[in-house]
Amino acid sequence: SAQVLSVAWERRSDKLLLLGSASGEINVWEADEKKMALQMSSGTAFPRVHDVCPSPDASSLMAACSNAQQSSSLLQAYSMRTGAISQTLEGKGGGSIQALHYNHNGSLLAAGTSDGLLQLYDLRSNSVIMEWSAHKGAALRSVQFGPDETSLFTSACDGTVREWSAHMTGKELWSRQIGSSEAPVSISVSPEGKQLVAALGEQ
Repeated sequence: SAQVLSVAWERRSDKLLLLGSASGEINVWEADEKKMALQMSSGTAFPRVHDVCPSPDASSLMAACSNAQQSSSLLQAYSMRTGAISQTLEGKGGGSIQALHYNHNGSLLAAGTSDGLLQLYDLRSNSVIMEWSAHKGAALRSVQFGPDETSLFTSACDGTVREWSAHMTGKELWSRQIGSSEAPVSISVSPEGKQLVAALGEQ
């Protein structure tokens, strides 16, 4: 079986597990029933599924897909009912999109790239409305809206965690070095924003 690159829960039901692979497979598993609910594909041109992110209303999932060289990306939204593609956006920049997170109503999508960019997509206009270098060329591992959505948290393969203004492009609010300059860091922020958990990987 292909290497799994991304895993996420569909939080409304807490029963569906989303998986993205290095061969373009996007699978939705029913955890309680231990069976496949949906099988989709990102296509042969963009076979690496770096992240899968369910929409807030659980009607769809967004997949961050790249070519084999990880030099270009595609964002594709799939129906959680039929598996059909409902929206496609070209990734901006020269790297691949590695991490995704929706805002509360699914109108905005934060994306972190392999070359250190943080991007904010408006899904109503299919456009990037904000973009800046968040980690100076280090691949982003996590991106997450803060609980009041006035800020965005990021972590990358540079040992750092950072918080950014969601309204002022490139304005850093807070940062913490928790590992060496090449260590991959993944994060999760609690719903109330009072706690942040960081996992530090090997270089």
